[in-house]
Amino acid sequence: ALAFTWVVGATAPANETCSITSSPSGVGVTATVATTSGGNWLQVSLNPVMSPSSLTVSVNAAGLAPGSYNGTITLSALEATDVVIPVALTVVLGPSTQLQAAGGDAQTGAVGKALSNPLVVQVTGSGGAPLTGVPVAFAVTSGAATLSASSVSTASDGTASVMVTLGSSPGAVTVTATVAGLPSVQFRLTAVLPPTVATGGVVNAASNQPLLAPGALATVYGANFSPPATVFTNMTGTGTNGGVPVGVQPGTS
Repeated sequence: ALAFTWVVGATAPANETCSITSSPSGVGVTATVATTSGGNWLQVSLNPVMSPSSLTVSVNAAGLAPGSYNGTITLSALEATDVVIPVALTVVLGPSTQLQAAGGDAQTGAVGKALSNPLVVQVTGSGGAPLTGVPVAFAVTSGAATLSASSVSTASDGTASVMVTLGSSPGAVTVTATVAGLPSVQFRLTAVLPPTVATGGVVNAASNQPLLAPGALATVYGANFSPPATVFTNMTGTGTNGGVPVGVQPGTS
């Protein structure tokens, strides 16, 4: 049996070499591999393909989450019983590995809409060096929202991110990012009803009438404003272009 251990972010484990003999010698040998999980992390090569031969075994664990993985190598030759070699791979985090939020927390957005900024986490190792290829799981753990992905592997800068579309109900939303073996990171978001301007809700600030002279101050009536009340960038209006019609003094444009 063969066993490998890989620390996330480190170089690949050293190759293992096995000698293959047969009686008689000069027998053609083939080697096939299979893994029960984790994809194609196990590789082999034979040199030469006729016995006696040397079998080189290597693993490429980049992108695998911490945990245990198993595989087999099967050696075959005509008129001979197959030889099966179990292979175990253990993926572990280094003692200094950290998962931390890198952007997108504490956002507020309108229900049913995507938030402006992605939720970003970063995974770092020894000395704060970014770790590439670490799977990060994202999940909505409270409230209503949908995510652009449920699992994202870290990029060369150690970051992984998802976009969030808020659900149809206002309230608090929590999204949790997780890397196996590390404390999780939570993003706390808020979904609010979009600001709306009432019908006839733009009036002269002095007279409270729906006629505005050039340069006049206006008062805006509506719902779901939040200080500072920037409502004209995303409001819902009754005009054909989505805006709010207002009256002007006769003879002015």
